[in-house]
Amino acid sequence: MLEHTFVHIPGIGKITEQGLWGHGVRTWADAEGVDPGTGAIRPRVLAQLQRYLPDSQRALHEGNVRYFSRLCDLGEAWRVFGRFAQDCVYLDIETTGLSPGSDDITMVGVYDGNAYTAFIAGDNLDALPAYLQGFRLITTFNGAGFDLRFIRAAFPQLPLPPIHIDLRRVTKKLGLTGGLKAIEAALGLQRDRDVRDLSGFDAVLLWRRHLRGDRRALDLLVQYNRADVVHLKSIMEICYDRLARETAALLSGPNPRAGALPSDDVRR
Repeated sequence: MLEHTFVHIPGIGKITEQGLWGHGVRTWADAEGVDPGTGAIRPRVLAQLQRYLPDSQRALHEGNVRYFSRLCDLGEAWRVFGRFAQDCVYLDIETTGLSPGSDDITMVGVYDGNAYTAFIAGDNLDALPAYLQGFRLITTFNGAGFDLRFIRAAFPQLPLPPIHIDLRRVTKKLGLTGGLKAIEAALGLQRDRDVRDLSGFDAVLLWRRHLRGDRRALDLLVQYNRADVVHLKSIMEICYDRLARETAALLSGPNPRAGALPSDDVRR
């Protein structure tokens, strides 16, 4: 998917990208063979392609995922997943409340695709920054508005992985709405019975019980968090496959444009 992408180039947006696809420029390699004399693609668009695609190829070859960080602002970070899935960490936090300014992280659960790890306040939470340094992608559900805000408040100097995929934005592209559990249900994902009916408020209560010495409460909190985090990987894979298929249909379809490529979203 990444090598079909042009919106990471400054000045090229989704309308122009789809216009390129419609004119047969469906991969970075296709752009190399464009004849400027046909006039099908406007000179300013061609100039942007010629300027940035060699750097794009180099960044992909070198594994420099940061080069594609513009996709995060566009809500298109999912496109890098196919090439960098092995470098992705899935993350979900539990807290004492909703405000990073007045509430605290109680635990952070992470999943690297193979193993789940819990970082717990008062135990090993300080080891989280070192752990995250090993990844180039981070996937959350509503992390932009919640999880990463708390983490930045708790660890102001922590450099997070350069690409953040927020599954709330990704699932919305597929018409999936609601909270994480609603989306899990829509995709056929099920939780263990012990944590199936627990909510974020229950997670707060479980932490309070833990502080009063209830070991079972902490075990249940970790189990609840684990379900959140492990399902993020499943949701990411399902959504990537569906969005990639939708894009493939656009790429294989007939040329929808007869004239020159519009430059409606190409600006200086």
